[in-house]
Amino acid sequence: MIVNYNVRTYRPVHRPVVMRQRPAAKTFLPATAELRRALAVMVVAALLVVLAASQLFSWQIGRVQLGMAQLEQQGRQLAEEQALLREQRDRLISARHIQAVAGARLGLFVPKKGQVHSM
Repeated sequence: MIVNYNVRTYRPVHRPVVMRQRPAAKTFLPATAELRRALAVMVVAALLVVLAASQLFSWQIGRVQLGMAQLEQQGRQLAEEQALLREQRDRLISARHIQAVAGARLGLFVPKKGQVHSM
């Protein structure tokens, strides 16, 4: 047995439904002519800054591309010069050229077969 236990039936309380009014949506700023003018000036100024920056970057990119083209042309010229110098070196160190120069300037010739020579 449970002592001091009170049991009653549940009776829901009926309250009248009250419609709450929503507060009116607040505008951020009133759209006055002065505000519109200031906003338009800021938008135009921002647009001019963006256009000026794009022109500056375009000019810089053009300068870099011109410099790259000049470097590429210089590289091609150096490669051609290097090829000519290698051909000239190969011709100068060939045995045939060395024998010709030794014979013309110093009177030295390769001994013939069977010719005796001593050092």
